[in-house]
Amino acid sequence: MSSTPYHARCTENHLSGLGQVLTLVSEANKEDLLQEASKTTHNDDSHARALYILAHLKRLNPEVAQNFHSKQDMLANLAFRMICSASGSDASSAGRSIPTFVVVSYCWHNPSWSLAPCQKGKDLVPGWEISRPMMDAVLGARTSPMEGVWLDKMCIDQSDEDDRDTHIAVMDTIYRSARRMVILLEDVQLTKEEESSALVFAEFYADMCRGVRDAGLDGAEKNQFVKDFFPQQEKKYHDLHGGESLMPAAESFAMKVLSARWFSRAWCVHESKVHPHRAVNNPLFMCFSSSAKVLSFEFRYVSYLALYLINQKTEAASDRTGNPSADGDPRPTATLQQLWWQMGRLLPRNESSVSALQQLASIQSFGCTMKEDLISIALNTAGIPISFKQKLQSVEDVIWNFSLLVLATGDLVPLIASGSNLTLTGTQGTEVISWAIKPTQTPLESRVLNPLPWSITAITKEYIELDILVFRARPRKASVASLEVASRLIQDHDLSAVTMSMLAASSDYVRSSVLSAVAALNGLKGSRASTSTRLSDFVQNALALNIDSGIDWIFTFADHMVSSTQDWHLGTLGDQSESSPDARIEAAAASLLASTAVGNASTPRTTSIKPAIMRFFTCLLDPRLLLLHFSPRFISLPSFMGSGAFTPKISDRSYLAIPAALAHLPGWYDRAWVVEQFNPSGPPEDPRDYLPSMEHVLEGGQGEVKIQDVAPVLTTDDDIGQDRRPGIDLEKRDWKRRNRQPLYACPQWNSSDMIKHLEETKEARGDILLLKRQRIYGAEDYRWEEIAKGLAAVQNELQKRREGGLQSSARQ
Repeated sequence: MSSTPYHARCTENHLSGLGQVLTLVSEANKEDLLQEASKTTHNDDSHARALYILAHLKRLNPEVAQNFHSKQDMLANLAFRMICSASGSDASSAGRSIPTFVVVSYCWHNPSWSLAPCQKGKDLVPGWEISRPMMDAVLGARTSPMEGVWLDKMCIDQSDEDDRDTHIAVMDTIYRSARRMVILLEDVQLTKEEESSALVFAEFYADMCRGVRDAGLDGAEKNQFVKDFFPQQEKKYHDLHGGESLMPAAESFAMKVLSARWFSRAWCVHESKVHPHRAVNNPLFMCFSSSAKVLSFEFRYVSYLALYLINQKTEAASDRTGNPSADGDPRPTATLQQLWWQMGRLLPRNESSVSALQQLASIQSFGCTMKEDLISIALNTAGIPISFKQKLQSVEDVIWNFSLLVLATGDLVPLIASGSNLTLTGTQGTEVISWAIKPTQTPLESRVLNPLPWSITAITKEYIELDILVFRARPRKASVASLEVASRLIQDHDLSAVTMSMLAASSDYVRSSVLSAVAALNGLKGSRASTSTRLSDFVQNALALNIDSGIDWIFTFADHMVSSTQDWHLGTLGDQSESSPDARIEAAAASLLASTAVGNASTPRTTSIKPAIMRFFTCLLDPRLLLLHFSPRFISLPSFMGSGAFTPKISDRSYLAIPAALAHLPGWYDRAWVVEQFNPSGPPEDPRDYLPSMEHVLEGGQGEVKIQDVAPVLTTDDDIGQDRRPGIDLEKRDWKRRNRQPLYACPQWNSSDMIKHLEETKEARGDILLLKRQRIYGAEDYRWEEIAKGLAAVQNELQKRREGGLQSSARQ
């Protein structure tokens, strides 16, 4: 290895002929440039936080903990280099003080992707690894000869792993400290029409900003001025240029820019999110003109133009409330609406309350050559003062390592996030279904703090060891008698129409969510029914469950739904105003009170009963209730936990459990786990072993064949007159988790008080077990669709036998 310093070699090999030098910034100058941005991640408080997280991580998994480190020392170890003009200085740049710098965001070149047409076949600038026109434009973006340029390909010694790791750990600080970020779109070249239209609209935008600033506009006056400005200027242009329209070429420009490869790369997302997007020195897109020159457009201008174009499209005007790309995937064939929404996700936000796992979920589908960099990006955007150093081979490995780190921070989101089972290569080299979840980007974004951090004691790829509460009761469906009562109440008082009226009065987001759920339900049931029919069926089932549970339960249902839907992204259920009661609800309440189906209240009431029943109906008929689960069941709970709750049905071989760390959460979270004890050293599970056995039917001769004899697993809805669950062995600690689901319509529990109560009263002998340090493994859920098909085939065969037997008896 050469003894010549890296910055000197770069200057000699790549920069001196360009009149530039690579400067090694002095420690004092480095502190001046990075001090403001490093305040939040490189101070005593952040270091103490890092040490706490690392200690907790070491307790959970010492091996993984070795790959995470405090950022505190990274900044001190940073060899900060800058490309500077050589004028007035020798190559060593000794004593140079750099006042500000420009940072470059771009895609590293790869043979698999194309440059703009004007650059095909042309060599990249050695050392820079970008095209010559772009290099010239970057150097031209400096405001003075003293200003520096930071470009990772040049300023990091890519052959030095320690140098690279140190820079990655402080990359957020570097990009946050730059005066301006320039974004190179080397795969974008505009046509003459696109170029002309984009430049005209850019002038409009500059004039609009100047008009707002010069007039000191604010509030409604500013909003109206901005709303009117582009249409007015566009009309003037149209009149002056013989009716020529700017819109088609402007839309083509916006689509071309927003479809650039830069928007699909994880590091580019990171760089945009951590760099401040100020009005002055706003990030600058650079692309090629029709004549191969470099054009520049502000980030905020491109975003505003795209939104303006969207608003001019009448077909898009009714579709701005949803989430066009909620899974975080870059979409090269997306609409302008979707591309603009994706662009908005690249803006910096105050995300201190956002779960770090959501930071990872938002980038896990983006391109990243070195998968472990996804962890570094998520750590930086989440503001966690920790760095990561370990080679990883897959996104799944990234998710597992990062989920462990997030739990060590005290955030429970990895246990409740929406997503699918994560499949990993286990410690024995075999493929395993992990306890961890592959998250999707959903409205669940906020951190969820763990009130019982010591209830989670160990984590491996295969299992998570934690304290759980296991319920002995099983979910049960509504009785036939209560379903009949509920049906009469719905028909007699036109309650389906009340629900549809509530749906019509809902927000666009709630309405679209309900309609999507109905469509999914139709697909699940294999039949097409109207929204009204599906909602009516749901209300009938929910009302029947409440009737089965009695009048005391009905009195508390609305209050419990308030607790269950706290902080829900669809709003809180049960807190509706009673100022204008619906006459149909009032009549239904009177009918229900008159019915003997619900029995009498066990305790005297200090308030009027009828208003409480009306509030119950208002909550029950709210279409948002369907979105918790389309077919809930009732499960009995100990009285100190509210006596019962709603939850979906489970298998007849499973128990319902809830981790102690999740017990305090509102019921809309998937906090309940469907679990079964098992032997992890046993043979691998074969899902086919749980399918109904036609062979057993055929071998059964003419004797009676019971459904439980041919179906290894059924649901708790199947009334077979026996509990097929194995008893809980308190000496064993290994469980497989089949599913996660909500547990709601019960009070919100205080985890610490509840655990203390269970420990003091020894209620482990009753309806609930408190089990410490249980190992929960991931597992595939039963293949219910295949089981249903198998059961249908078995029942058809049994029906044929019965009919054959009847015919034989008739002949005799």
